[in-house]
Amino acid sequence: MNDIWELLGIEPTDDKKIIRRAYAEQSRLHHPEEEPEYFTALNQAYKAALDHGIRLKNTENMSDSEKGSTEIRETQKIQKEQEISKTQEIQITAVKITAFIALAAKANPARLNTIVNGLIVMFETS
Repeated sequence: MNDIWELLGIEPTDDKKIIRRAYAEQSRLHHPEEEPEYFTALNQAYKAALDHGIRLKNTENMSDSEKGSTEIRETQKIQKEQEISKTQEIQITAVKITAFIALAAKANPARLNTIVNGLIVMFETS
């Protein structure tokens, strides 16, 4: 979250005017045609800062129990994103292993069983 504020060059705030002013200043300094990657990151930071400001204002008007349930939902959202990330890592690993096995089978079909057994042992120990 700190990265968005660093990109905008301001301290965390819920004030839309300050966020917009900082975005405008940074936009003038970093032209999108000259620095497209930086400008994309700046744009994302601007949107995230505005979203953060909206969430901050909404939580200020909540009771303590509502704030607690909001924090729980945020935590659950982060956990779900982490689970999705782990699932994607597992899928990528599975694709790599499948490609490795296919290459090994082409190179030396007689050793395929040995390779598969080795992979099974490797995953059982990790």
